[in-house]
Amino acid sequence: WAMSPATLRKIGFLKQFKLYVLATNLLTLTKYSGLDPESSAFGSSAISSGYDYLTMPQSRSIQLGTRISF
Repeated sequence: WAMSPATLRKIGFLKQFKLYVLATNLLTLTKYSGLDPESSAFGSSAISSGYDYLTMPQSRSIQLGTRISF
């Protein structure tokens, strides 16, 4: 989201103001009953895929930020 140039002129001292949100791995839709359907305790082995043995799932992350120019 960015402020319009007209609003920035009214404020006077700002040249640019942007707000952003970035989200990664928020939702996984699957019938898999384990923690993460993409993780495996045995790496990329095709024979042992699907066994996670409580390995850590992929992390979810949310980043918030602003970009301000004076």
